[in-house]
Amino acid sequence: MGRARGLLALVLFFSLLFNGLVRPPSASAQSGSAGLKLIWPKESNTFFLRCLAGEKLAGPVLFHFRPWDLTVQMKHQLRSRGPLPESLIFSPPRRQADNSVAVACLVYRFTGAGNERGIMGFELAFDCDAKTLAQLEELYKMRLLTARVTFDQPEIDKQAGSGGVPIFGFKGLKAGLAFSDDRKEVFKTVARLDKFKDLQDPGLKSENKTPALNLKVEFEDLPGVKYFLDWEPEHAAWYTREFNTASGRGVAVWQEKATEKVWKTKLPQSLPAGRYNLLIYSERMRHRFDQNIIRVTLNDCTREVVWLGTGGWVLAPVFETRSAGDRLTVEGIQQGSAGLNHHPNYLHQNVILLDRLFITTDLNLKEVK
Repeated sequence: MGRARGLLALVLFFSLLFNGLVRPPSASAQSGSAGLKLIWPKESNTFFLRCLAGEKLAGPVLFHFRPWDLTVQMKHQLRSRGPLPESLIFSPPRRQADNSVAVACLVYRFTGAGNERGIMGFELAFDCDAKTLAQLEELYKMRLLTARVTFDQPEIDKQAGSGGVPIFGFKGLKAGLAFSDDRKEVFKTVARLDKFKDLQDPGLKSENKTPALNLKVEFEDLPGVKYFLDWEPEHAAWYTREFNTASGRGVAVWQEKATEKVWKTKLPQSLPAGRYNLLIYSERMRHRFDQNIIRVTLNDCTREVVWLGTGGWVLAPVFETRSAGDRLTVEGIQQGSAGLNHHPNYLHQNVILLDRLFITTDLNLKEVK
């Protein structure tokens, strides 16, 4: 039976590997003096498969969890292979009956085309005062809160859930827990470990006192870069080009050979200081090797935007500006995908294609119709 499970794990691993869903662990996920670090979903995918194959862990393990809304956009529906796993998601902190605060941490959850399933997760309980809890709740709503969980001596606990679904947790009583926003650590403690129960969309709603505003912008209409009719594979900076399937018949391009990462431009109107929800529509790419990452600055507020090259609306953490203005800066950090739908090897380099931008004071909007 053990050999059969091991063979199943290998088959699943190579199936995912050849379909571009799992890659060998990146440098941040390699074992070393700092132990094993799981920062991005691809790393947790590989980690789960190792646990499924019965591997033992050595040294500390660090998990980096992100809020629901930012993490679920890292998965997408494949034509006949079911969805990608949900990985490295944590729930908003909540007060429990015993007055402790709890968070659910989902390392990995997968349902395949043949209904193969696996879950890895745990719950953490800790003590904190009402002021700290309110701060953590607000940061979570703004999609800024992250949680880092550390196990010094990890030992896997495997159980069979309903229908024989394998559920993995960790044995032990405690784990290190640190919450951070996009700039600094805001709370650190030692949390009590409990079994994973469930984690679904928390459905949080945010209010906004900023005057109502909706601004749609086509990237090809923004100044500051050159516009071309076709691809310019050797161009060293951001550029825009004609693109017939885009909403405004044009896209912004940042490609692998570009040596200039920063595009400073201006919006068509000035925005007052306040909180803004920024959504970016990206074009679908055929090959998805890694995360796409850009850094966006709206006036005096900078946020990092991360997504897979699957196309559609991408959410960013909520922007909170202190000054009015029309300044917009887009900085390329990483291209993680290549090839258009019908041209899998087009350009022969990784590329990011941005279609349009929507800025709104509706902090609950997740997709523009």
